[in-house]
Amino acid sequence: MSALFLSIFLMSGALGLASAAESPAAEASLSANPVVRWAAHLPGDVPNVAAPTEPGAPVVSGKHIFVGYSGVNALLVLDRGDGRVVAQLATRAPVSCASIVNGDHLIVADSAGYTAGWTKKDGEWTQRWEHYSGAPIVSTPTVLNGTVYVTNVDELVFALDATTGELRWRYQHRLDAARSTELELFGAPAAAVGGDLVYAGFSDGFLAALDRATGTEQWTALVGEGTYPDLIAPAVPLEDGSVLVAGYSRPLEHLDTKTRSPSWRIDVGSAAAPAID
Repeated sequence: MSALFLSIFLMSGALGLASAAESPAAEASLSANPVVRWAAHLPGDVPNVAAPTEPGAPVVSGKHIFVGYSGVNALLVLDRGDGRVVAQLATRAPVSCASIVNGDHLIVADSAGYTAGWTKKDGEWTQRWEHYSGAPIVSTPTVLNGTVYVTNVDELVFALDATTGELRWRYQHRLDAARSTELELFGAPAAAVGGDLVYAGFSDGFLAALDRATGTEQWTALVGEGTYPDLIAPAVPLEDGSVLVAGYSRPLEHLDTKTRSPSWRIDVGSAAAPAID
């Protein structure tokens, strides 16, 4: 099985790479076809499976690109100009989700269930803390006001101190007894923060609203239906306090968080958060 390549395209009339703070969907003009600027051969080997997936997007920050993939137990740091691997930050297992990079601070989660905080000083990255959750983490953590909110595939949501890694709270969802585990999807949506609440979805189709400071359950609502009711897509909190949420099979709902009932729904499913324009 051949190793993975990472290619960067230089776009005519547009900046080919966005900063870490920018959205991956940031608008850019494209006046001509893109051309390959460089292609980097990543270390390690892709696992010998029929359909390896690489769900974690590369993250660009300053002069570097941070990449996790299934062929190595590390987060790779590449030179943005030529694709050289300048550092390998060791993890317990491959990194399946995008990392959070903020200047000289880094949060990375891996598929063994570990979340770690790193700091760069004098050009060298040093791991400051590590937390083990007990099950793979496949969704990018959410960081807000010094707190890291993480979900894993074992129906667990937890909050860590971004500086020390200290556990602030944890919430273990109890699956609906009627849920068939044989058809459960492997995944968990990223935690979504709206106001004083953290929204987390689970494989039995339930959405939970948790107190952002304590993790105390405020309410739950059953959303997902069908063969795969799993909430894989992150919820999208709106400014009016309502939330958009989708089950994998169905539906897509606009949930009134005061009544815990949908103000509208469409019988389609999704594995990704809806975009709002």
